[in-house]
Amino acid sequence: MSFHNPPADPLEYVAARYEGDVPSMVAAALKNGRARLAVHPVVTARAPHRILYHEGLVRLLDPRGGVIPARLFVGTVEETSLGRALDTAALRLGLAALRRYPSLVLSLNMSLRSMGDGDWRATLDAALDSAAIGHRLIFEVGTASAMALPELLADLMSVLRPRGVTFALDDFGTAPVDLPRLVASDFDLVKIHRNVTAGITDSPDQEVQAEVLIDIADHLGMEVVAQGIETPDQARLLARLGAQYLQGFRFGAPKLLSLGPPQTARQR
Repeated sequence: MSFHNPPADPLEYVAARYEGDVPSMVAAALKNGRARLAVHPVVTARAPHRILYHEGLVRLLDPRGGVIPARLFVGTVEETSLGRALDTAALRLGLAALRRYPSLVLSLNMSLRSMGDGDWRATLDAALDSAAIGHRLIFEVGTASAMALPELLADLMSVLRPRGVTFALDDFGTAPVDLPRLVASDFDLVKIHRNVTAGITDSPDQEVQAEVLIDIADHLGMEVVAQGIETPDQARLLARLGAQYLQGFRFGAPKLLSLGPPQTARQR
């Protein structure tokens, strides 16, 4: 595809280049080793906002080395075999990062269907067998997925928790929740979606919604990460409502992580 007058927005240009052929774009990037890991900090809600852990985000590069916007492909492939391949690539990158950086605590957002896949499980088991990294690994599971596949979730938790792995419920507040299933799932963390926190300082209704979600998590013994924090006022309000941790551009944008040779004690 070519343009006589290319869009001014570079993201629109990339989207237009790949429009209609997203699966081929993803498959080519995975086949040619053009998947990278970006990390986004999660910080304590109270100042001085210490980093608790980083969320790992898979990024795909185009043939020229540019980052392809995730919004262009995630929704298209997440429920397909390519989505599982993408999750497995993200897992491999995340495990490599944990080996590379001994002080890194990392979360990875995974589909439960991917986590039940044989290749995915073999990749994780091999890494946990070879290095003591489970206590620095967090898996984020979407609310809709957790509610739809409770048996698979319970099986994974029973196997991985003894190995130190932590579980977070993602997208809290954006999908219907079956309370008995939520109680039974026993997540360690919940992540309140940015749709709840955006504009919260100007919306009493959203403030009440966030407060209810935080109260539910608190009663279930789950700590809260509020996402989408972009202003000091949002940060102060969510901290006052009881969120223990915050994530958003207020505390930094996702950055690509180098996965070169492991650091030595001298380098650290």
